[in-house]
Amino acid sequence: MPKSAAPRIDVPREAPARASLVLASLIVVAAVANLNLSVANVALPAIGKAFDSSQTALNLVAVGYSLGLAASVLYLRAVGDRHGRKLLLIIGVALSVPACLLAAFAPNDTVLVSARILGGLSAGMAYPTTLALITALDLLHVPAP
Repeated sequence: MPKSAAPRIDVPREAPARASLVLASLIVVAAVANLNLSVANVALPAIGKAFDSSQTALNLVAVGYSLGLAASVLYLRAVGDRHGRKLLLIIGVALSVPACLLAAFAPNDTVLVSARILGGLSAGMAYPTTLALITALDLLHVPAP
């Protein structure tokens, strides 16, 4: 029988020793990425008054994070698959902190929109990696009785 036609034998894998800690950290990363999607929407009236922003600027503030995330998530997932998911997750989380701080202390709406797009790009690094690691680590596997 040729090597490629050999039957595949699935060997049951065990979850990592710290599976609950890994799962908790992945949930926190995904929650932060999702929280940033909606956090500016709550503050849009205050942002508009503070910066005397136009409706276009407020729309860009509202969708800037989504725009950065949507523009990068597929490409950065492939980069993570090739160069290391853990590395991309760490870089994404490390970049999201300065992006959030820049957005929090933005002096005008242009800087705020730029910071929101940068935050979306950093979430594009971290978010797909969380889903891939859950699958790769088999954290949700429930052994059969």
